[in-house]
Amino acid sequence: MRALPQRKPNRLQGYDYSQNGAYFVTLCTQKRAEIFGTIESVGDGLARPDGEYRPDGEYRPDGEYRPDGEYRPDGEYRPDGVMMRLSEYGRIAEDELRNIPAHYRGNVLIDNFVVMPNHIHAIILIADHKRDAGRANPTGRANP
Repeated sequence: MRALPQRKPNRLQGYDYSQNGAYFVTLCTQKRAEIFGTIESVGDGLARPDGEYRPDGEYRPDGEYRPDGEYRPDGEYRPDGVMMRLSEYGRIAEDELRNIPAHYRGNVLIDNFVVMPNHIHAIILIADHKRDAGRANPTGRANP
């Protein structure tokens, strides 16, 4: 069995991560398996999943053309030229992220997140006002 690479600690020593704050969290799949979906190129000058390439970007499999050449099957524009097509597991992960606030009665919120093929990035807000009232935060200012 191959040893995992040694990682340097990325947690602030002595910091209580259960206190109020915004936390950037990355969740990875086991062995980095790409189970959440695939990234597809759809913008100007990029190779398409079917192999067709047009430098003018005016390509749509359904025959509809856009001035910028970008499309999504669901009709949403993507200015960056890529889209994430979620698998069943990706849709489950997205649904569960959206349901987190209900499990914590509004004390934990998801500010923003993105599901990638083998990982998820999320900004999680912890706001338990009763528990953390009056406690100093890492900047030295007291919480209201």
